[in-house]
Amino acid sequence: MVIRNLQQLIEGSFYKGKAILVFGARQVGKSTLIDQLLEKKTICILTGMMQT
Repeated sequence: MVIRNLQQLIEGSFYKGKAILVFGARQVGKSTLIDQLLEKKTICILTGMMQT
């Protein structure tokens, strides 16, 4: 597993009563990062698409 720079920062923000938003350019590993962070956690993920 690749440990990304933001991984520890994000993990430190878990369970503080706030939403964690991850956004960025296409194909930079956002989904992979989230999958790795949440492998063993019970979560609710909401996704949406912006309509133009």
